[in-house]
Amino acid sequence: MKFASTLLALPAVATAAFYPPEMYQRGEVHQMILNMKNEQWNAMEVAGLLNSSQYPSWKTWDQLDKKVKNDCLRCRDGLAIAEQGNANYTFRCNNMDAYDFLNHADMVASGRGRDGGLGFGGKSVQK
Repeated sequence: MKFASTLLALPAVATAAFYPPEMYQRGEVHQMILNMKNEQWNAMEVAGLLNSSQYPSWKTWDQLDKKVKNDCLRCRDGLAIAEQGNANYTFRCNNMDAYDFLNHADMVASGRGRDGGLGFGGKSVQK
């Protein structure tokens, strides 16, 4: 197993060694990696893979068991199962019940919204 993972890592190491130190110092390699990441995210967004509304918030999820909506999603034997047989709605847990779920689209009113990062964090204070 270690041998296989080492072989998989070799192309990344070989590619990284290909660039001269000046490209790193000028930030060019960083920018290339950032561009690749953003191209991938853009393609995923166009394909609808990053649309968080495909996972409904509990308040708008009609098929959600009423007991869960009115109480909580119980953790039983290490699993909290919102929809039986659906891996996307089965969560590992350890004695912790879920009382609500909001997708990023319902949390974030504006901004890109694709990564959900705008819904978290601190507040800017003007001086």
